[in-house]
Amino acid sequence: MAKNPFGKMTTTDKPHAVFEDAPSRTIWKILKTYQLPKNEAGNKYAKWFVECNGDMGDTYISGILKSGVLREASPEWIEAYRDVEFRFTGDPLAELFA
Repeated sequence: MAKNPFGKMTTTDKPHAVFEDAPSRTIWKILKTYQLPKNEAGNKYAKWFVECNGDMGDTYISGILKSGVLREASPEWIEAYRDVEFRFTGDPLAELFA
């Protein structure tokens, strides 16, 4: 059985990834995931543990991906989520996922 590389909590100053919804000024820092990316894809209730504008808690992935744009990500995140479609803020991240 494969181990979830993001199942261990990280800190807000070193999140696995950061998504932003600029119009609402919402920033999600992904601190922990509960499933492997391949399992999240088939689960509409999949969630991540995040820090969002000072509050911490679980958030549905679908809500983040619907309005959020990927701002930054660790190399491990980029590799693990290579097959997931994200919206990007700049060419450097888009090139990493190409």
